[in-house]
Amino acid sequence: MITTGYNEPSVPKGLVWYRISSSVVYTKPTKEQKEYYKQKSVVENTHLSTNNWLKKFEKYRKTIGLAGNCENITNLKDLEEQISDYVTVMKQQNGEEYSTSSIINAMHALNRHLNMYSPLRPVDLLDQKQFPDLHLILDGKLKELAELGKGVKNGSSPLTIEECQQILQSPILTQETPSGLLKRIFFYNALFLGLRGGEHYKLKFNHFQKRYDGGYDVNITRSKTKQGGIEDPNNGSGDKLRIPGHPSIIADYDLFFTKRPINAKENFYLQEITDEDVYIYQGKWYLKNQIGKLRLQEFLHNLAVECGISAEGRKITNHSGRKSLVSLLKELNFTDIEVMSVSRHKSISGLKSYERSSEKLQNVSLNGLVEAIFMPGTISNFYYTKVID
Repeated sequence: MITTGYNEPSVPKGLVWYRISSSVVYTKPTKEQKEYYKQKSVVENTHLSTNNWLKKFEKYRKTIGLAGNCENITNLKDLEEQISDYVTVMKQQNGEEYSTSSIINAMHALNRHLNMYSPLRPVDLLDQKQFPDLHLILDGKLKELAELGKGVKNGSSPLTIEECQQILQSPILTQETPSGLLKRIFFYNALFLGLRGGEHYKLKFNHFQKRYDGGYDVNITRSKTKQGGIEDPNNGSGDKLRIPGHPSIIADYDLFFTKRPINAKENFYLQEITDEDVYIYQGKWYLKNQIGKLRLQEFLHNLAVECGISAEGRKITNHSGRKSLVSLLKELNFTDIEVMSVSRHKSISGLKSYERSSEKLQNVSLNGLVEAIFMPGTISNFYYTKVID
């Protein structure tokens, strides 16, 4: 115990008391206090993924009659056998096989949980030496899935320039109604800020700061690539983005902010009022409460369909705005560094998955070849001939 000549009061039973200076009094932290900071260190999406796969694994274990939870397993061979068995038979709820990336995500999720709570920790489910049988089964399963065309999980689909124009020109996004203005601002945020899917729900009104030139800076706190913490202590402030300084875009944001109730919650997306008598004659456009999470998750998909964009054979999600930002900037020949400055990618390798799809690149290449062979005299054939010469 550190003493400073101060007459310390009697310590309550079960409480450890320390005096560091004349102005600071410490008590031993509770288990709940320490658990709070443990949870604070966890990335939300990582936590959700871990819980999701843990529930699925425990459901499998319960179904086949295994007692207790996986963290109660005290023998490495038993752990290896149970996870190997699960990998062998695991299926989606609709009976379809998982993609290879989903299975790898499952292994990482179980690994995180076991290294937090298992008496066998540290463990590495992907370590061939520690779990040789699991490694063989997992490797064989992934190879078979690749043969079945399950090697790549389909991500969110980007929008084309023409589709972005179609959306912004649609009366669905009119600035004259609360619903239309809300949808327009959401689309701006999805496309120009390149928000990740879950960032829309966490977006706050006070993240937007008016600049001296009339535009807006947007501070995204604790983003995916800037978590802060021990490994990245200087990035706790998050990302700083900018709304394009186009007059009509800024005017839309200004209008949106003036329509917020003074005592509204801090959340950015508020529920709109649809009663014309209220928003036309009373001037009340939005309620004080945030849009529900489930509705917000489908917002860009529903918006695009409303505007006549086909979603057939595509996966249009809130993340499609971010995909569109990167793919369109690359098609407009902006450099990787320029794109990364707005997309917030930390590496070029992370940027690659957002660029033009291989199908589109194949179409460009093959159409050029077909043009050169079957359409002599075209500009493409002229350049093709010059290159050969």
